[in-house]
Amino acid sequence: MRRQPGRKAFILLADGVAYRDDTSIGTAIELAQRADTILYSIRFSDPVKAYRPVRAAILAAAKERGKEDLARMAKETGGEAFEAVHGRSIDEIYQQIGDALRNQYSLGIHAGKTGHFGQ
Repeated sequence: MRRQPGRKAFILLADGVAYRDDTSIGTAIELAQRADTILYSIRFSDPVKAYRPVRAAILAAAKERGKEDLARMAKETGGEAFEAVHGRSIDEIYQQIGDALRNQYSLGIHAGKTGHFGQ
């Protein structure tokens, strides 16, 4: 994303569970910030089935951690985290992301030649 000029947005569609991922969350956030990229996450996750209690507990913990990681990446890059759940359509989530992107603004101050404001 760094090669693309200007501010960018990246939408992550994920369950939040990382398998064999060599990149830490901190590194991913740092790279997105350096590339001036806002991350939005949409989490898709099925309920954990308890057919094997130990495995179900491990998977539930991994899913919760993933949910927290997706939320952290979104927050620290200026985006937002969403969950695709019953009663909430993907179209509605994309609409919210589009609205957020259209309503962003930048604020800057330019001092005059003297370096004093108001002159």
